[in-house]
Amino acid sequence: MNEALLTLGFALVTASILALSAVAFTLEYAVTNVANVSHGEILTVGAYAAYLVHERTGNAIAAAIAAALAGGFAALLMHSAVIGPFIRFGATPTIVFIATLGMSFMIQNTLVIFFGAANVAYTLDPGAPRHLGPFLLTPLDLEIIASAIAITFALYLIISRTKFGKALRAVSQNRELARVTGINATRVAAATFFLAGLIAGYAGFILAESVGSFNPYFGFSFFLITLTAAVAGGLGKAFGTMVGAVLVGIILEFAGGYVSVLTEGAIFGIMALGLNVIWGWSGDFDLAYYGYIAVGAYMTLVLTIGPAVAPANYILGLQLPYPLAVVIAVLTAMAVGLVVGLIALRHLRGIYFSIVTLGAVYVMYVLAGQYVPLFDGYNGLSGLFDPMGDWFGLDYQSYQWFLMGLCLVMFVLVFLLMWRVSGSRFGMALRTLREDERAAAAFGRDIYRLKLKGYVLGAGVGGFAGALFAAYLSAFNPSAWSPVEIIVLYAAVLVGGRGNIWGVVLGVFIMGILVQESTRFLPEVPGHPQIVLALRGVIIGLVLVLFLRFRPQGLLPERRYVDSQPMLDRAPQIA
Repeated sequence: MNEALLTLGFALVTASILALSAVAFTLEYAVTNVANVSHGEILTVGAYAAYLVHERTGNAIAAAIAAALAGGFAALLMHSAVIGPFIRFGATPTIVFIATLGMSFMIQNTLVIFFGAANVAYTLDPGAPRHLGPFLLTPLDLEIIASAIAITFALYLIISRTKFGKALRAVSQNRELARVTGINATRVAAATFFLAGLIAGYAGFILAESVGSFNPYFGFSFFLITLTAAVAGGLGKAFGTMVGAVLVGIILEFAGGYVSVLTEGAIFGIMALGLNVIWGWSGDFDLAYYGYIAVGAYMTLVLTIGPAVAPANYILGLQLPYPLAVVIAVLTAMAVGLVVGLIALRHLRGIYFSIVTLGAVYVMYVLAGQYVPLFDGYNGLSGLFDPMGDWFGLDYQSYQWFLMGLCLVMFVLVFLLMWRVSGSRFGMALRTLREDERAAAAFGRDIYRLKLKGYVLGAGVGGFAGALFAAYLSAFNPSAWSPVEIIVLYAAVLVGGRGNIWGVVLGVFIMGILVQESTRFLPEVPGHPQIVLALRGVIIGLVLVLFLRFRPQGLLPERRYVDSQPMLDRAPQIA
């Protein structure tokens, strides 16, 4: 209990910094409807300005003021030089988003030119920690929390009680209507960016104080967490964002020991969403699915780790940027899925389809393990350390958080894609094939082509999960093709609700996180360490059998669409 309360105290400090950064980002978004990717660089500029002033004066208050002003003018320059002109020229939010990404990299490298890429640190003394009720906080922690509360209250007064606040709200709700009523939307947006920059610049200063050191990339790393808090609280809603920041800050502190669990859970969730396309929607029990995950992992590695060094032996050996390697890996997995699908889906259904896919994955397994020049045989591939980490100057510890955030964001994006596909005509058509192929064919459905499209889509999602898995493991070899992996995936889809993407998420949480993690707390049997691991497999198999027998529709069954009006009632009346 005491440890939890201590962690909560640290979480309040994190949440205070995050709240200031997130509310500043939300203000920028509110008046432009654009996610400013370069927002993190405002924090970085503020941190460096405070560093320079503090090195010269030794005065923390002067450093804080310098950070705020530098952030304010940096944000104002961003709006006046890039974001504002793009908006006035009629650019879409996507184009402006890309422009802010370019601006972000430009600022990062400009700071590298002037300050170098190495970490710098403040010489501020945080003071001795003291107990404040159940919390253990330093004077610096108390100052951060108090200043965040004061700034939040001042912002509330500005937005709700001033003429500028009313104009800001009008522009955020409807920019064109605000112009009609005589409000200079461009000037209001510029002033809002300056205000947001003041807050973000100060947030950069206290963030650098809190973590101890920083470099030109540290603001961009914090931006991903800022974006999460802003979305959680309601993008464009300042006070909702503060609530989201508090929740995310608390979760970050309490989840510190579960970074690997959340990373694995996100990757496992992407795998399950891809399998749901093939089995949940199309109704094909595919035993080759994990092969596409392996193809994605292998291709990502051979495209990024560089030439083979004896005695290792593998194809390609390129050093492509990780994002490009991921794209090629996904396309390769889809191509392999296309070949298997062309053969297996032409005339085979049910158990015969499953047998052929089992043969296909066995061929892939043997080829990867015994044909050494392909992927170095059973030794496998290794050497993909912290992909993209050097882009942002991340150390090992920071990179674990970055990778977790990246995997969670990718999981959300894949989920949204599957959600759109689920409600589309294509998704509905796949379900008709699962329910009754003959009826679907009678209504003109091309069964073979539809199933093949769904199969290739699922293989691509599996390949994408494999690419992320390679980044997480830094290596991959045939021993990772354990039968339990595909069984756990099928169990997750079945337990959650086959065909329902929300059910798949629930199944991943239960089977991929709760069951897997809860068994780690079981006491080991002396002399038999393998019993706990085997017991985990027993539980997974038992859950699969019980659900198949008593709850085959899963915990969240797929919604059935039934016409509420009888066919005779809808028939045209003939006079």
